Amino acid sequence: MKRLLTVVITTMLTAAVYATPVYHPLGANLSYGDISNGQTIMSNITNPAAGAAVLKNNTNQYRFGILSSIGAGVEYGSIDNLFDEIDGQINQFFGINPEVIINPADAVNEIGDAIDSLNSTLTNLEKNGFGKVFASVHVPLMPIVVSTDWLGGSVVFDANFSFASRAEVLHTNIIFNRNNLEDNTDDISYTLNTNTFRVKNDDTLLVRGAATAEIALGYSRLALSTKEGNLYGGIRGKFYRVGLTQLNVRLGDVENSEDLFNDIGDEDFTDDTGFGLDIGLLWKSQHYRAGATLTNINEPEFEYNNLNNTEDYNTAGPIFQRLLSKLNYVMESQLKLEGALFSHNQHWVLGAGFDANAVKDPFGDEYQWATISAAYASPGWIIPAVRAGYRVNLSGSELSYLTFGSTLFKVFNIDLAYGLEEVVVDGDTFPRSLIVNLGLEITI
Repeated sequence: MKRLLTVVITTMLTAAVYATPVYHPLGANLSYGDISNGQTIMSNITNPAAGAAVLKNNTNQYRFGILSSIGAGVEYGSIDNLFDEIDGQINQFFGINPEVIINPADAVNEIGDAIDSLNSTLTNLEKNGFGKVFASVHVPLMPIVVSTDWLGGSVVFDANFSFASRAEVLHTNIIFNRNNLEDNTDDISYTLNTNTFRVKNDDTLLVRGAATAEIALGYSRLALSTKEGNLYGGIRGKFYRVGLTQLNVRLGDVENSEDLFNDIGDEDFTDDTGFGLDIGLLWKSQHYRAGATLTNINEPEFEYNNLNNTEDYNTAGPIFQRLLSKLNYVMESQLKLEGALFSHNQHWVLGAGFDANAVKDPFGDEYQWATISAAYASPGWIIPAVRAGYRVNLSGSELSYLTFGSTLFKVFNIDLAYGLEEVVVDGDTFPRSLIVNLGLEITI
């Protein structure tokens, strides 16, 4: 676990970038959920229509982040001691040695039983075993929100960076013909005189990294005014610079799986650029808000670098074909719905957010968040603002979190998402997922 924490801290400090990550809600949005409540500057980067909703008649408002969000997180599959488990299975590839038995049939049965066990374990490892670390940071002063009458609405300028890496195993059943030791279609190299064998299939440890910069510019304004409330509309354009890399090594050639995971940041990244477009609507009345956002309408696409260490692969085999299928990343469009109820003095808020569809991150993991939260925004400097909630990923890992946050002296935010599922790492029990965000922001 210490090595993993070192990776997270290093990632935060070197954080070379990834667009507002679907798996990492930024700033106080970690606790609030993706709702446009106006209590934090980060709510202005959720719905593109949110900026104008803070504008009042004959008043101007300027909000900016000193360092509005810096955060990091980890996420594990349900396999305890993941990297130890991977390394333990790798050792099986180098020759499980049956006892020297005069009867070859006994050795064959021992090898066959070992291969059956290895197939079962690797199948479970592929399905449930992965490790992911990620971190993000906003450019100092970002986002900047300018809301004035002469603009007729609000302009939001944002720039953020982050990084993520993920390790996983790709497996196909190891073939062994118990009835014919000399079967050329087997994935076993068997030496009869020493009763040793070696697995020689294409099972692979795949480690990938994603590094992206996002620069966004949005505009929102009042679209409709009624006695019951106001409807705001907004549009946001985003420029992406995405760096992607992957390191694939056949299990039989891996020396230490965690070292590969830790070193992915040293690999060469393939940089690609693209543009995204978001639109949003937000209804605001005195006591409630309701809104919808459609992100990445044009679904920009980015490519990974070429495969490496391919010399020994069966290029017609299923593992190699799966590796080829992982060489691109599409930022899929997502519909996000939100709602919030406010007290008369606007200090108390109950909020809920819901993603109407799942989208994939650069590694193919699906995310579809549902969130609920309750918050108190203190009007003064001495009493801190507090918030708490619950968020769950309805797709993919289906992990759930309790979330907590506080704003101290009206400028300093700290937010935590604590996963409710557990996993053993290096012999100690930890949550399968954990995210921490810090931030400073100013309103004038």
